[in-house]
Amino acid sequence: MENLLWLPLGLGAALGMSLADLTIKRFFGDLSPYTMCLARWVFVIPFLALVGLFLQWPTLGQTFWLAIAAALPLELLAAFLYMKVLKICHLSLCIPLLAFTPVFLILTGWLVLGEALNPAGLVGLALIAGGS
Repeated sequence: MENLLWLPLGLGAALGMSLADLTIKRFFGDLSPYTMCLARWVFVIPFLALVGLFLQWPTLGQTFWLAIAAALPLELLAAFLYMKVLKICHLSLCIPLLAFTPVFLILTGWLVLGEALNPAGLVGLALIAGGS
């Protein structure tokens, strides 16, 4: 039974993300995509900082900082484009497209890390993407 902790956590994360998108669209949709990104981060950063106070921080090496330097511009671009889409499109049209993210992650995992799915994973992937 204790192995099912991931289920409420996953559902809570999905609910939280959908409520965040709804809130951004409803209350900040008339602003620029840059301001929408900033609004989303301004409300999240205090909670992340509070949690960070209680975590034990590992030693962060040069590889970590290089990965952050490479990923940060892409993350900022993705956040800007996501807010732009939220601004111009109905939530019911743009949010279901996020269900295709695992499809692309499987492809990049295979190309970069040589990972492959087993038959059960392929069925799960098809169900997730097919549901959208």
